Amino acid sequence: MKNFRLVPISIIFFGLSPAWVYSATASSPGQDGFVSTLKPKKKRGKADEFKKSQITSDRSEGLADRRREIVAVGVSKVIDLDLDFEIAQPQTQITLGNPEMIKTALLGKPSQYQLVLNPVAAGETNLTIRDSDQRIVFIMDVVVAPQNIVRMLEDLRRALRDVEGITVELEGQKIVVDGEVLSAQDYGRIANILSEKVYAENAVNRAVMSPVTMVALAKQIEEDIKLFAPQVKVLVINGKILVLQGSVESEGLKIRAGKRAEWYLPSSRVADPINKDPNIEKSDKPLQIIQNDIQVNPPPPKRESQLVRMTLYFVELSKDFQKLFGFKWMPGFTADPSISFGTNPQGGTATNNASGFSFAGTLSSLLPSLASFQSAGYARVVKTAN
Repeated sequence: MKNFRLVPISIIFFGLSPAWVYSATASSPGQDGFVSTLKPKKKRGKADEFKKSQITSDRSEGLADRRREIVAVGVSKVIDLDLDFEIAQPQTQITLGNPEMIKTALLGKPSQYQLVLNPVAAGETNLTIRDSDQRIVFIMDVVVAPQNIVRMLEDLRRALRDVEGITVELEGQKIVVDGEVLSAQDYGRIANILSEKVYAENAVNRAVMSPVTMVALAKQIEEDIKLFAPQVKVLVINGKILVLQGSVESEGLKIRAGKRAEWYLPSSRVADPINKDPNIEKSDKPLQIIQNDIQVNPPPPKRESQLVRMTLYFVELSKDFQKLFGFKWMPGFTADPSISFGTNPQGGTATNNASGFSFAGTLSSLLPSLASFQSAGYARVVKTAN
């Protein structure tokens, strides 16, 4: 029998499709020193062309301690630094984003350093401190504003320090009050303070009443209005406006519902139209967060009732009247008593029967001649009733 020897054959593919990328990794050595392992990867699509960078990150800034500081132009600010390393080269270890906006000075020694900020021009910049290995350990975002803006910011924070749910910050060169206020009284307080002349041009009110507060307020107003306008409902629109909807019977009820809703809102200051000074409180006006959309539907006109007036004459007639004018008085007694005046379809006297005895009689052609009969002495009116 012939002997056969197995000879290893290596197959290498060239001209690979660009749709696949192959990488070689070191493995157990062979004749050529390593074994190639092919790992296919899908080709990047258009959506992957703008993916986040694979070689850059914000890790250093993310790990650094950070602080935001608001300073006024021309007013120095001293910040204590508790560092466990020495700043031997302040020129390279302390860097500024805009050196023309703020100047710095480092005083003291490690663990007792003091960083002095000397603002020069309004704007925003940042300051970075590195350790001896040039790793970022601290970043300060610095906002430089005019002195009057910084002073107003501090005053406003003190005035609103007990109002929950809001923040008072400086955005650009504007003071912004933002957040959700938990009570209508606090919201009115914010609106009144920011309406003062000193804040009117430099402050923005972005605060709103909390949705929970608005819903509770709407429910309370609706329950009160339903006492005289049961068809009216109070809705909260966009979390900012109270809308009165429904229908009432008169314009007066519509006005009354709007006034009643305003009772639950704090009043805002109204500027004096003569002196043009918002600080002069001429009168109070409720905050304009109510929209009266009640429809007036008058009730249909009532039909006029027709009244019938009946006059009863109790007349006493003489016997001669009966002889001369043919008047007949024919009382009739029955076992079923009744008394009535009128006629039935057969032309006789109509009666309503009941138990007991009664009589009925008919008088005709009397009233038109009553006055003449009285003057002739044949009749006498005993009593008249309406």
